[in-house]
Amino acid sequence: MEGEGWVTSHCLNKEGFPKLLYSTMARLGILDHPEYMGREYEEYGTERCEVTIYIGSSKDFPDIKPWYVTTTGFRFEDIYQAVAKYMRSQSVVHQCDSFRIC
Repeated sequence: MEGEGWVTSHCLNKEGFPKLLYSTMARLGILDHPEYMGREYEEYGTERCEVTIYIGSSKDFPDIKPWYVTTTGFRFEDIYQAVAKYMRSQSVVHQCDSFRIC
């Protein structure tokens, strides 16, 4: 990503946590791919990156509503992994609560 513009991606070709997140979401009945919106910019002479990930609602669990998380860091390549990891951990917690398996 270059410049001040926002870029949208589903990170479908990315290894690691984006694939794990999507797999977890599918088990929870969330059929839409997570959507990553990010931009890289410079702040006080330092390269920065802001990424927001949007998650849709579940067709199987009505209490899972659409939600999102925004985080900042230094490069999109690092941040999308971190935000996907966080979202997956939150999804697993919800799955444990729903199925009483943890």
